Amino acid sequence: ELIYIDKERNIIKLCNDMETTTTLIKHTDTTWIPQCVYCSPSSGDLLVGMSRYDRDTDTYTGKVMRYNNTGKYKQTIPHNENTPHRLYVWPHFITENNNGDVVVSDLRRRAVVVTSGEGVHRFSYTGPPSGSRLLPRGICTDVMSHILVSDLIYPGTVQMLDRDGQ
Repeated sequence: ELIYIDKERNIIKLCNDMETTTTLIKHTDTTWIPQCVYCSPSSGDLLVGMSRYDRDTDTYTGKVMRYNNTGKYKQTIPHNENTPHRLYVWPHFITENNNGDVVVSDLRRRAVVVTSGEGVHRFSYTGPPSGSRLLPRGICTDVMSHILVSDLIYPGTVQMLDRDGQ
């Protein structure tokens, strides 16, 4: 099965027959735009990275929402919209590590943001050494819980982090 965001910004499941589609999440809240989606192989949960633009303050804000495999809402990361710092600005790619961490590349924050499955911020990675620049794009994890990040600043490079961001 393939899970994707269609042009109307709904989350769609394309079945193995490559013909049957099911709308898992209908896009009804036009203030939040889905940017990326990931289906957890372990739980079947859907993780959806979303962003919104506030014209009054000229700022973007992001969040990650967790749904079950039928599209029923389960969780929002961060839990509270009044979190003192923004975890996400514009989630671009999203995945899950085999330890349950949610791993997001955030283009506008220029960071990889990692939270526990419960939504607690673990770390943000902005590139080595400190003060260097990172423009993270594609991300994935491997069986050793390494996080692999493709970098747009240095095209053709992939940075590999351990599960703790080193």
